[in-house]
Amino acid sequence: MDDFDPLLLPEIRHQLLDVKTFLNPQIEKLLDDLGVYIFMIEAFSEWIPYSKTHIHIDAGGTDISKINWIFGGSDSSNQWYQIKSEKSGTASNTTANTGSTRFDINDVEKILYTHPAGPNPFIFQAAIPHKAVLGKERRCCISILPKWKSNNKRLTYSECTNLLQSYLVAGPGLEPRT
Repeated sequence: MDDFDPLLLPEIRHQLLDVKTFLNPQIEKLLDDLGVYIFMIEAFSEWIPYSKTHIHIDAGGTDISKINWIFGGSDSSNQWYQIKSEKSGTASNTTANTGSTRFDINDVEKILYTHPAGPNPFIFQAAIPHKAVLGKERRCCISILPKWKSNNKRLTYSECTNLLQSYLVAGPGLEPRT
């Protein structure tokens, strides 16, 4: 889809996009050559300035990676947290019906801010508590979620970083490792 503009997606905070329709064939070929396929594409869209997002981990907290692109939101960032001892969070489903675990601000401690890599893709660690900190500019994050072709397992952050680091202009993110 050469004319795809993520900032023109319907105003839905979290939605799934059809892989066959939205995955760039060049990216699909590169990943296929590396033994990986994309099983899901997510779009996280924010239109309301300074809106609040939830502190959460994705997919039950297992070490997983995503490959993200941020469109707009030049004044946004990601906030990373460390879970305080003996806190487990609350299981939740997103508006796209994907699993996550949410945390109350009293259950975590802030550890790091990172800023988006602009229009360049970057590897995102989704198993550490995080949230988007939004500014006044509209923002859309497109995430592609990779799995190994050989065993159908999701790539860990380290696996994804090691596999793709030489292909990504932005390199790995600054987020903490698990």
